[in-house]
Amino acid sequence: MKTFLLLLAAAALVLVGVFAAGPIRGAFSAAGDAVSPDGQPKAGDAGEAGGSAGGVTLYQSGMHPWIITTEPGNCPICGMKLEPIDPAKLAGEIAIDPVVVQNIGVRTTPVVRGPAVQTLRTVGTVGVAEPNVHDVNLRVSGWIVDLFVDYEGAEVEAGDELFTLYSPQLYAAAEEFLLAVDGGSAPADDPLLGSARDRLLNLGLTESQIEALQEAGVTERNVPIVSPATGTVTQKNANEGMNVEPGMRVFRIVDLSTVWVQVTLYESQLGSVEVGQPAIMTVTGLPGETFEGELSFIDPTLDPRTRAVRARVAFENPQNRIKPGMFADVTIRHTAQEEAVLAPREAVVKTGTRELVFVAKGGGRFEPREVETAAGVAEGRVVVSSGLEPGEDVVTSGQFLLDSEASVRSSLARMVDPGGGTSASAAPASPAMGSMDARAPNTVSAAVQAELDRLAGAYLTVQAGLIRGEASGLGPIAEAAGAVADAADAPVAGLAAAVRGAADRVPAGADLAAVRGGFDALSLTVVDLFEAAPPTPSGEGPYAVSYCPMVEKNWLQVGEAIRNPYDPSMLTCGSVLRTLPAPAAPGAGAASAPAAGEAVRPVAEAFLRLQENLTRNEPAGAAAVADAARSLAAEAGGRTAELAAAVAEAADRVPADRVPADADPATVRGAFEELSLAAVALFEAAAPAGIGPLAVAHCPMVDKDWLQAGSAIRNPYDPSMLTCGTVLRTLPEGAADAR
Repeated sequence: MKTFLLLLAAAALVLVGVFAAGPIRGAFSAAGDAVSPDGQPKAGDAGEAGGSAGGVTLYQSGMHPWIITTEPGNCPICGMKLEPIDPAKLAGEIAIDPVVVQNIGVRTTPVVRGPAVQTLRTVGTVGVAEPNVHDVNLRVSGWIVDLFVDYEGAEVEAGDELFTLYSPQLYAAAEEFLLAVDGGSAPADDPLLGSARDRLLNLGLTESQIEALQEAGVTERNVPIVSPATGTVTQKNANEGMNVEPGMRVFRIVDLSTVWVQVTLYESQLGSVEVGQPAIMTVTGLPGETFEGELSFIDPTLDPRTRAVRARVAFENPQNRIKPGMFADVTIRHTAQEEAVLAPREAVVKTGTRELVFVAKGGGRFEPREVETAAGVAEGRVVVSSGLEPGEDVVTSGQFLLDSEASVRSSLARMVDPGGGTSASAAPASPAMGSMDARAPNTVSAAVQAELDRLAGAYLTVQAGLIRGEASGLGPIAEAAGAVADAADAPVAGLAAAVRGAADRVPAGADLAAVRGGFDALSLTVVDLFEAAPPTPSGEGPYAVSYCPMVEKNWLQVGEAIRNPYDPSMLTCGSVLRTLPAPAAPGAGAASAPAAGEAVRPVAEAFLRLQENLTRNEPAGAAAVADAARSLAAEAGGRTAELAAAVAEAADRVPADRVPADADPATVRGAFEELSLAAVALFEAAAPAGIGPLAVAHCPMVDKDWLQAGSAIRNPYDPSMLTCGTVLRTLPEGAADAR
């Protein structure tokens, strides 16, 4: 018997062949026997035809897959019967029975051609449009006789009478004008008449009022003062009988048919924005509604502290439903390319230095194909610069199982023909879950790490139940995986979504056999996720990837003592393939979860002191929040730095003096709500350590939100209603640094 003992490939096949070939053999190998490369059923018994290289049939040991022979027989190590290698496993294309495709949840989405529209999300505060602010300032002294608009918030039209004014100076000027008119006999170009008319205009009368005076020929004692524009009265400094002086602002009228939203754009975003781009806004006070506008102004100077610029987005507000002071989420749309090839983001499998998609060829056949992608665009798509054509269908669900199968085939092809002469070499495969081409763990936030640890605990609970013969539901696993997918960034979010999908495919209340059947596919996705973002190691040992050759299934366990969940009668049957890496160290990119939590902690402490000061009407102390946030922005990187800079900017807008009489409470507390929202965004992205639970609360009386420590309401907006409000949600807690 001629035996190929390929020692250099042994380690790779232990990791790749055993782990990935085992779970897939039951479905993929059977499908490969039953389906030909063109998708049609094969004639004859596929089990009689072994794999071949250059016309030679090859056989492999199931227990020791690096044992590959050209003749049938038994494994020289364990004595198990050698099985023929499916020829399809040496091809680059993957063939799967269509029934199996449906059972494992493979879904495809077509590649399309269209505009590459990028979206940039930012936040801001609604304000008035400055050109729409109109002041009613008097140019003469006098007394207000009748006041027709007697409250702030009143809606007025241009030309509406606001009040009547008795002014001796204005009365005398009107008399002089009538004398110049001289009963209508004065010529229109009379210089005395023109001078008298100009004087009335300069004293504040309108052309229509002067014409009415000329027609009446009689001077009214009380002169009506009219609104210069249509809008809302936002300031009223007038009462009946009040004496007024020249230069006094009696009313301010603001036209709210157009509003401005002031937003912050960071230096890295400036290349994607320009004046005139369309924007979409949503506001908390009007849920479910969107408003369309455009970017109207970008500040020409950059703030050297925050590396950001202020920008302005204008929105039409015909019914005055958008209120100044509202907190707004703004999405600015930018067309990067008019025509581009677009593929679903979830179809792209990132394998370290390469990106891979699986193209559906029909009849249960899938081709792994390397692609190059550019920037992501809206609606969950990416721009594909090479590797795909419009109209091709790519796999968007189940691709991680296909990735594992592709790796098995690539490894088998390399063992049979190390020189790359087989057809498999033409279709490079990505590293499988057991590949030697290990990917470095991704650095995640403390909040994501906590959810990963919760997912690991839920998985181990189900595994322990299966060992005891109990059919534990996979609902907790799906829930925890969903939390990871919601909180994490790519690629961790996509891997977590695959875990959730695998758990959801096992219905609630399924029997023991169904749970064990789904547990193998679930384990494949869990290992993929935990290799990209490992959970915190248990005190009982590392997380170990294990495999049982008797049932050809995989699982994840703690420690290296085999605990087989598939059959209590063979509890110790199996072997450990490898252990998972530890979570990314603090020096690998961003800070570790505890270190990140400790870095954010000073910001949280300063903010909570400010919040408590406001509940007692004590000096605000927002400068400490701004200083701590700026220090964090200087030390951190990426999204944390951006959010910390936003907190510092919001803190700078909170007045530093006392709240009660010598500062405007609306100004202080209005700015505090904006600061709270900025702090919530920061602490959700990077949870502070050692602070305890932080709660987002809301007061319905003033319709404002704030952030506080614990669930006992401490309302900062009015000491007279200190306990008024409800907790909306609690933020994830950061891990304390044990160093």
